[in-house]
Amino acid sequence: YISHRLEEIYEVGDRVTVLRDGETVGEAPVVDVSKSQLIEWMVGRPLEEEFPKRQCKPGPVRLRAENLNRGSAVRGVSFDVMPQTIVGLIGPNGAGKTTTFNMIAGAEKPTEGRVWFDGTEITGKPTDQLYDRGIVRTFQLSHEYGKMTALENLMVAGANQPGENIFMNWIAPGAVRRREREVHERAEETLAFLGLTHVTNELAGNLSGGQKKLLELGRTMMTDAKLVLLDEPGAGVNPTLMLKVIDMIRRLNEERGYTFCIIEHDMDLGADLCENVIVLADVVGTVVFTITAVFAAVAFTTAAQWVGAVTAMGLFAVGVFAFLWSFWNAVQRSREEQISVTQVYLLLGRPTPPRV
Repeated sequence: YISHRLEEIYEVGDRVTVLRDGETVGEAPVVDVSKSQLIEWMVGRPLEEEFPKRQCKPGPVRLRAENLNRGSAVRGVSFDVMPQTIVGLIGPNGAGKTTTFNMIAGAEKPTEGRVWFDGTEITGKPTDQLYDRGIVRTFQLSHEYGKMTALENLMVAGANQPGENIFMNWIAPGAVRRREREVHERAEETLAFLGLTHVTNELAGNLSGGQKKLLELGRTMMTDAKLVLLDEPGAGVNPTLMLKVIDMIRRLNEERGYTFCIIEHDMDLGADLCENVIVLADVVGTVVFTITAVFAAVAFTTAAQWVGAVTAMGLFAVGVFAFLWSFWNAVQRSREEQISVTQVYLLLGRPTPPRV
């Protein structure tokens, strides 16, 4: 079987075979090979420290969030991120981590609070303006252009391309070609930095999960990024490529001065990679809604018993009415607190409605 967890291999496996870049690089009985040897086979070199420790750099604040609120998803979130540091944002599902990222990146506007970047307020600024300022982000699920090559995916992210204006192709074709050559060269350099030159002309949709994560990281390198928001860079990535992703994050931080803010559920990775960790936790909204629904059902059932109409059909009708009343209550809350319809469905424990 295929496994991405070394502990699992040692617990249930008899023999292990390690593949790297489409070739067999090692095979042995599990009892005869150490964890460090497996890692060396996977990454092609010995690792003395998987997550070397680093000291935080003093200096002015790069990012500041002040009392951010967004309905019931985020309430009163405040934190600072210093330049050239790696900061983790952790918490259980539904704690508001991605919503916080969305407010910082301009995808959502906070109902209250402010965001500052390099001393300038950027609250509610659109994403394209923030991109020009040097704020970029990735997503938990890779958003590659599947029908374009890895090289083309990087070239799309190149900033200040006059060819994006159809009239410039007629007015200044020389400037368009010159900038396109520069973007092409930078994309090739980025693929080399990431160790992805062997997939330069491969369709991005055919890449592995780890390669797609590296490609997304490469898109942040196509501009002069100052702050990179990474949403679960380790999600769906095997340990071999995860070590490579971590290595790239560290190199970008140390060699190019990138500041990273990372959402991550892997506590070991977060504790070892990040210099500071911000913890979010909030389940009040779900609890309040659940209690409201329970009280509604009890009240209507008691009323039905009092009038002597507790039959099988009556109980069914009471249940339906209680559910509809709870749903209406949730919609009212969504209007008052600006909760999305999707969140209303999630509060009810129902699957989200299909997007149209």
